[in-house]
Amino acid sequence: MRGVGSHGSNSLVDALPTTPMLHSTTSRLAGVGTLQLIVAINVLEVLLRTKESNLGELAQQCETETYAVLEAIEYLSGQGLDISVGSSVKLSLPDSIILLDQNKIWSFIKPSVGNRIDNLELSYVTPSTNSLALAHKSVDKFNFFLTEHQVSGKGRRGRSWVSKFGDNLLMSAACRVPRPLHQVSVLSLWSAVACYNAIKSLGVREIGIKWPNDIYVNGKKVAGILLEAKQSTEGYTHLAVGMGINCNQLDKNVFIGQPWISLREAIGGYVDRNFLAAAVIEELVNCFTVAFSKPDRLIELWHDRDIYLGQNVCVLAGDDGEISGVHQGITPEGLLILGTDTGEHYYNAGEVSLRGR
Repeated sequence: MRGVGSHGSNSLVDALPTTPMLHSTTSRLAGVGTLQLIVAINVLEVLLRTKESNLGELAQQCETETYAVLEAIEYLSGQGLDISVGSSVKLSLPDSIILLDQNKIWSFIKPSVGNRIDNLELSYVTPSTNSLALAHKSVDKFNFFLTEHQVSGKGRRGRSWVSKFGDNLLMSAACRVPRPLHQVSVLSLWSAVACYNAIKSLGVREIGIKWPNDIYVNGKKVAGILLEAKQSTEGYTHLAVGMGINCNQLDKNVFIGQPWISLREAIGGYVDRNFLAAAVIEELVNCFTVAFSKPDRLIELWHDRDIYLGQNVCVLAGDDGEISGVHQGITPEGLLILGTDTGEHYYNAGEVSLRGR
């Protein structure tokens, strides 16, 4: 059924409570000593509802001290929010920010897919959506977690994921897979195919996948995926599939550590994150439906999308150093096939990194 997330069934703003309260995301943060973050979320909730408030009243509504509100405002300003402090505290959202809206996302999802989703949960700020997904008790249906900003966004191999408030699409799926832990890594590649298909639906050209799960547009990274898993005692594997897609971010002063592009740059216009979120959700549900029943289908889909297929590449393999060869494709299990002078070698996504030459 269509679930009601932590902000009810409408947009983040419309669903704000009439009296200050901690929504489900902040209550889960309380146990890990993130009081400043909780205050920041409460301040943001009040300002999104009122747009302007007296500093003392704001502290009272957030049930905290004035200095804590000022610290929260400083933090939120650092995330790209325009908050001025004078005779009153005033929030001005840039015209470029249209907040995520649960109803709008649902309106774009086909009923056949919606029937396989238990819940969509939206939040303003969270440590990471994957943390929420991993903590969620999985059922047979999908649960999705979306946020406007991550404090501790994560990428593959321990890298961080940087994103300003309201610019990009940050989301995770939680699901339960009837497979042991060692068989689910292929879903990382299926997730990349789903993300590729969703972005492609916007009319984006020059798009491809870099094994195992980075999406590139015009030779620059536009999206990344992080799959985390834990084995249950019942033989199931609980998955958290995190996706970060650069949608409307244009500030090149943000340090990301590699060439990147936003979809707004690629298509020359504003990206509706609600539409894109629905497209990603649909594609992910559909891809996971056939992932194990039609494993050879992955190879067909992958070969049309791989940016390095047939090219000279190098694999960074930890203690084994750098290994050069020709990228010859993938196996149905998602392993990279590298052709070298000594024959074919197979690599798991969790063990190596791939680079073009």
